[in-house]
Amino acid sequence: MCGICGVFNYGGLRIEPVLRNMLDAMEHRGPDEEGQKIYQKERAALGHKRLSIIDLGSGQQPMLNADGSIAIVFNGEIYNYKTIKKELENKFKFRTQSDTESLLYLYENDGFSMLNKLNGMFSFAIWDNREKHLFLARDRIGIKPFYYAVIDEQFVFASEITSLLTHPGLKKKLRVDSVYKFLHLRCVPSPYTMFEGIYKLEPGQYLTVKSIAGKVKIDKKTFWSLTESFEKGYFQNEDEMFSELDSLLMDSVDKRMVSDVPIGAFLSGGIDSSLIVELMSRFSNSPVSTYTLGFENDPRSELKYAKLAAKHSKTNHNEIVISQENFLDNMPFIINSFDDPVADGAALPIYLMSRAAKTEKGIKVLLSGEGSDELFGGYSSYLSHLTVYRIINSFSYLPLQQMIPVLMKLNIKRELLYKIYLTLQRGALYRGHASNQIENIQYLFSSSAQTDIDYEYFSNVYKSYDQMDLSFIERMMMIDMKFRMPDDLLTRLDRMTMAASVEGRVPFLDHRFVELSHRTKPSFKIHNGNGKYVIKKIAEQYIPHEIIYRKKSGFPVPLQMWLKSETQDVYREEILENVASVFNPEGLDHLLDKHYSNTVENTTLIWRLFYFSRWYKHWFK
Repeated sequence: MCGICGVFNYGGLRIEPVLRNMLDAMEHRGPDEEGQKIYQKERAALGHKRLSIIDLGSGQQPMLNADGSIAIVFNGEIYNYKTIKKELENKFKFRTQSDTESLLYLYENDGFSMLNKLNGMFSFAIWDNREKHLFLARDRIGIKPFYYAVIDEQFVFASEITSLLTHPGLKKKLRVDSVYKFLHLRCVPSPYTMFEGIYKLEPGQYLTVKSIAGKVKIDKKTFWSLTESFEKGYFQNEDEMFSELDSLLMDSVDKRMVSDVPIGAFLSGGIDSSLIVELMSRFSNSPVSTYTLGFENDPRSELKYAKLAAKHSKTNHNEIVISQENFLDNMPFIINSFDDPVADGAALPIYLMSRAAKTEKGIKVLLSGEGSDELFGGYSSYLSHLTVYRIINSFSYLPLQQMIPVLMKLNIKRELLYKIYLTLQRGALYRGHASNQIENIQYLFSSSAQTDIDYEYFSNVYKSYDQMDLSFIERMMMIDMKFRMPDDLLTRLDRMTMAASVEGRVPFLDHRFVELSHRTKPSFKIHNGNGKYVIKKIAEQYIPHEIIYRKKSGFPVPLQMWLKSETQDVYREEILENVASVFNPEGLDHLLDKHYSNTVENTTLIWRLFYFSRWYKHWFK
C-alpha cells in the first residue's frame, strides 16, 4: 500500500518542487520511504510514497528494469506475484522479493496484456522510454484509487486528489452536477469527482498517454468488466457450486495473509467479518488481532456479537466505544481525509480501529468483509424491491393510472404500497442501495445550479442495465457493484485505513470469487426470502448459527438518534448556511421542517447535506 503520483509533458515547468509537493500531500500513504524518477528529456516524472508490507529491505520505487528504459510506481498488492516471478525467471534477473518487480518484468514481457494475469488490488503507472508513453491501470473492482487531470496539456496523476491540488496550474472549481449525484449516492460516481476537470480511472480500465506535437493524447480501454463473467453461464451442479465458492474463499483469505508485517481484521460480529476472521484463524499460527467499535447509549450495539465471534475464533479482541461528541470532534479529520467525499458514518469507526491496530500492536494490514452483500444479495432492500418487482409485473397489463387503485384494494401494507407508487413514478425499479432512500431532490437546488445538472444520468444508467439479459436480482446487485462498491465502500476503506498508515484487504473481492458469484444462480443468492443463502450455508461449517442468522448491521452509526438529539441545531444551522450557494434556501427550510416536525423521515438526506457543507468549507473556503 502506497501513494503514487506523476506529471507528463510538463514543458518548461520546474518539476522537482511540483513532485515534492505532490509527495508531501500523501505522507500518510507511505511514511516508510519515498522515491522519484525524472526523465528530463521526455518530460516524464514519477513519484512514490511507500508503506512497507512485503520485502521490507528492498522493493524501493520508482523501480527500473535492467537497462533503465522502463520505470514503475505501484500502489497495492499482487497476490500471485510469486507465480508470475517463477514464469519469468528464465528471461529476467530478479533483484528483490517484491511484487513490484514482478509487475515491472511482466510488462516488459507481455505489454498491456499483462493485466489479464494479475490477481490483486492495484493502481500503477509505467513510463516506457522506448515507446515514449505512460501506461496506467486500475484493478478490476476499484480497490485502489487513481485520479488524473489534464492541466495546460500536462497529464497529472495521483492516488489522491489532494496530491493533484498542489499542482500550481490547477484551479479548483466545484462540479455542481457531482453535488446532485453525491446527494443520491453519498459518493460521486466514477469517472467524476467533486472537482471540475479531475477524474477517476474506472475499475478494470487502463490508459496510455502520449505527447503528439506537444498535445497530450489519452487512450482509454477496458480490460475487465463485471458483465463478462455472466456470459460463462450458471453452475449446473449444486455441490460443485458450494465446493468451488468455499475453496476459492479459503484461497483468497490465505493469499491476503501474505505479509512481512503483522496482520489483523475488522470484526463487526456479522456473518462476513466473522467468516473471514475464522478462516484467518485457521491459517494463522497465533491468535488473530480483531477490532470492533460501538457507540455510547446505542440500543443497536453489535459489540456482543463481535465478542461471540472473537471467542469462537480465539482472537485477541479489542473494543472501542465512542460518543456523539467524539464523532463530531473528529469530523474535521474525516473531511480532510476525503478529498473525494463519502458521507458514510462508518468511516470514523474504520479509522479509529485502524489507528488502534497500528499504534497499539504495530499492525499494518487489516482484512475486511466488504463485497459479500453486493455479490450475494445481503441487503434487505434487495428483498423489498424484489417483492415490488413481482407485484408490478403481476399487474403489468394495467395502465399505470389504474394499477395503484387496484393494489389498494388488495390489503397490501401501506409501506409496501408507497414503495410501489414511488417506483411507478420514477420509472426505475431499483436505484442502488444508497439512492433508494432519496426521493426527488431537484427542488433543493437553485435555478442557476439546475442548469448544470444532468437529470437524465441515473435513468440512462438504469435503462442500460434493464436491457441486459440478467434477472432482476442480478441487475440490482450490478447497480451496487457499479456505484456503491468502488466509489463508496472501497474509497471509505482506502482513505480510513491509509489515514492511519494501514493497508485494508478484501477477500470477498478477489476477482475470481466475483466471477464465481456471477455463475451462482439468483435462487441461491436470495432463497425463500433469505439473502446471502449460499454464503450462509458455507459459513455453517465455520461459525456459530447465532451469528449467521441474526439481523444484518455492520458498524451501525446512530445518525437518526443524533439528528434529533439536543445537538440538532448543529445540523440545522450548518445546512442552512448554504456555503456552496448551490441550494435553494426555501427548499432546505422545507426539508428540515418536514423532518423535525416528524412529517417525513429524512435522516439520510440531512446527513449528506450536513456532510457536504462541512466538506465544502474545508476544500473550497
